[in-house]
Amino acid sequence: MWQRLIFCILLVGCQENEPNVFNAPKHSILQLSATSVISQKVPRFYSATGYTYAHRIKISSHQSGTIKKRLVDEGDVVKSGALLVVIDDAELLDTIEQSKSVVKSATISLKDSQKEVKLAEKLRKVVSVEHLRKSRVRLDLARSKLVQAKAELRRQQTKKTYYRLTSPISARVVKRWIEPGDLAIAGKPLLELEAIGELEFETALPAHWIKQINLHEQVKLKLHHSNATIVVRVSHIVRSANRMTQTCQIKLSLPKKTTLTAGLSGQVNFKIAENKHLLIPKSTLIKRAGVQGVFRLDKLNNAWFTPVKTERLWEQQWIVLSGLQVGERLVLQPPLSLRDGVGVKNM
Repeated sequence: MWQRLIFCILLVGCQENEPNVFNAPKHSILQLSATSVISQKVPRFYSATGYTYAHRIKISSHQSGTIKKRLVDEGDVVKSGALLVVIDDAELLDTIEQSKSVVKSATISLKDSQKEVKLAEKLRKVVSVEHLRKSRVRLDLARSKLVQAKAELRRQQTKKTYYRLTSPISARVVKRWIEPGDLAIAGKPLLELEAIGELEFETALPAHWIKQINLHEQVKLKLHHSNATIVVRVSHIVRSANRMTQTCQIKLSLPKKTTLTAGLSGQVNFKIAENKHLLIPKSTLIKRAGVQGVFRLDKLNNAWFTPVKTERLWEQQWIVLSGLQVGERLVLQPPLSLRDGVGVKNM
């Protein structure tokens, strides 16, 4: 008797906790925008890093001598033609004066020889033929010596420019190796200059892809220090691979009017191929419970969450590797209230 009573009480309690499936609320239909999965050719890029650099030149003297003045220091900006270093030219000036004396002496000898020849020609009946011949030979020698003396004077005078070193370009002084009083040796660098306003970006590309790059091709350069993106042009392609890295050097010319400096790192994406991929709009991809996916619509326009695997973003579209097929319809900007099985009416 007591066992039957306890069984009836438990049976009533279970019925009270059982959900009423017939009275469960139905999902309402949501009005949302939809799109389709498309297949399209997408460029494939190789990302190459590198650095901006400027042309550098080393200033050296053609002549040896003592440094008299150094008019610039590291970091100074100089214009084209600006005086950089003055070398003591006292010895050169003495040599020039000596050359002038030689020219003057040769000129006097020439004039004397000319007078001697004229006199010998007037006295042709009196003087011997041999005397006249020797006079003419001395005149030719005097002319030759004068030509040589003038040539030596010009050679010494042209050396004066080697004692006043100027900048061939507008540049910034980046290194110096001399101080006033030091000895300048011919051919040994005294200063190093870095050109201003002629920056290039230097990077490298695997040799088997170098044929995909064309001269004067425009690419986008992203600088790491500011995340700024600028358009640059391929200016040089070294079609010879490095033995160690198996890469070829590429140089890109930057816009002339730029405030950038040398030594900045950046990244360039070179187009090396085109492949066909599935694409979906960026706004279709969401995360639910840590899983990346989209809401796919079936034939009855019911939405179902479908996990997808993507590769990268290209022009506001995700490249899909797996999970979808061409032509499948997806919900754009799915709201948080959207759940599996909810009907969707396309706006």
